[in-house]
Amino acid sequence: MSRSITAGDQVTLSVTATGSDLTYQWWSSIGIEWSRVDGNSPQLTVAPSVTTYYYVNVSNACGGGDSNYAVITVVSGVLSCTAPPSIAQHPLPATIVAGSMVNLSVDATEASAYQWFQSGNRLERGALTPITGQTGPTLSFAPPVSTSVMVRVSNACGSVDSALVLITVLPGCQPPDLLTPTGTLTYYPGDAVTIPVSYTGTNVQFQWYKSEPAGAPLQPLAGGITATLVDYPTADEVFYQLTMWNECGQVTSALWTGYSQTRCIIPTFSSLAPMDQTITLGQSATITATATANTPITYQWYEAWLNTLFWSPIPNSNISSITVSPTQDMWYRVQASTDCGTNTLDAPIVRVVQP
Repeated sequence: MSRSITAGDQVTLSVTATGSDLTYQWWSSIGIEWSRVDGNSPQLTVAPSVTTYYYVNVSNACGGGDSNYAVITVVSGVLSCTAPPSIAQHPLPATIVAGSMVNLSVDATEASAYQWFQSGNRLERGALTPITGQTGPTLSFAPPVSTSVMVRVSNACGSVDSALVLITVLPGCQPPDLLTPTGTLTYYPGDAVTIPVSYTGTNVQFQWYKSEPAGAPLQPLAGGITATLVDYPTADEVFYQLTMWNECGQVTSALWTGYSQTRCIIPTFSSLAPMDQTITLGQSATITATATANTPITYQWYEAWLNTLFWSPIPNSNISSITVSPTQDMWYRVQASTDCGTNTLDAPIVRVVQP
């Protein structure tokens, strides 16, 4: 029970608890820290000289728990009442920016004292704790994080609690900061360049710039206004730069450098000569394959007896033309490879006759 008294008056607090062999420990605070109060009884008679908060811990061998707060508000003058207070208008929720003051009010009748509470302040006990110095019908304070508040209105006849309302605290302005390092990147002609960046800051705006070809004046990209750049360069080399800003700062990146690279393709055979040929035992035959690609080509030749078709690589045959001297009829095959893949072509048969 919370109530108001005049300085020098006594008030008796009591708690009702169930269980056996109960122990009572009362605590008091003037809004700074909690102190033990002597006594082991479900009742406590006090005569505080200033507004004081009380609660009691009730326990036995099986466990324990804390009571709600009681606020004894000490006022000057003579207190009288005809009825407990009532609330006509409860506080309303509010949203503020971090560092700003919030002002909430309560409209109550028959009220002689007020105490505002919030969820989890420095007393760190229970769901709601009193806000030091906030003892009027209007609450004015600057919570660092979102919190819930209520007000307890009291007089000599009793007290009533308002609704619990939420104060939402939005982050204040934080200047932008680029977390992604710049560097080099490669692209194929006609493909998109994509640069996603990580950053910190509130309400950040973006503008990407491009120098194409690299070294030309930087120009803003019409669609480059998000944290991820998507662009289709046409030059062999290009520079990109990002500027980020908000109402409390601006940062400009170093340059990203993009290089065009040739798209790798699998080789394509364009010729093979001669076709099947016949040689006399002891003679040699030359076979030439021509393949095309846009990157260097590596060749590998194979041979197989006609009656087995078991292919064996020919040593030192990593060129486009080979000269062979088989002792019996043989079939030949060639592979042309790049980093992108391999193409295989069956080559002519070389038949061998006796002299």
